[in-house]
Amino acid sequence: MRLIYARHLSVSSALVRLGQWFGLWSHVGILDGYVVIHSLARKGGVVITPAEDVIRGASEYEVVDVPTPDDGRGLAWAHAQVGKPYDWTGVVGIALAQRDWQQDDAWYCSELAERALAEAGVQRWRPNARGVTPCMSYYNVTR
Repeated sequence: MRLIYARHLSVSSALVRLGQWFGLWSHVGILDGYVVIHSLARKGGVVITPAEDVIRGASEYEVVDVPTPDDGRGLAWAHAQVGKPYDWTGVVGIALAQRDWQQDDAWYCSELAERALAEAGVQRWRPNARGVTPCMSYYNVTR
């Protein structure tokens, strides 16, 4: 599967990166051809955006291939999440260790990407992990 990591020239992007010890990325999405499946707080949850719009809106980005046994299954799962709400409690739960980041009712960007990878056959996190940030996802990619 292909993931696209990005950062933006915005206060929210800077705050997310600050919360990750000035990490490189504040956002991650799943690249499926010419579209990105991702969860955006400002859009209220999981949406599909043309890849060119995601790239145009980023101040920096990187596309990373993550080998999986079944990309199609992960992509199908991700498409089925479109319309689900943004996971505000998951974001807060990273700091408070209070929420299972793999619950299926809402998603923030990096938990959506990591769950899609798990559905495609690559489980990179313990089931009881308290959450995953865009930078944690990026630095866990096997190159």
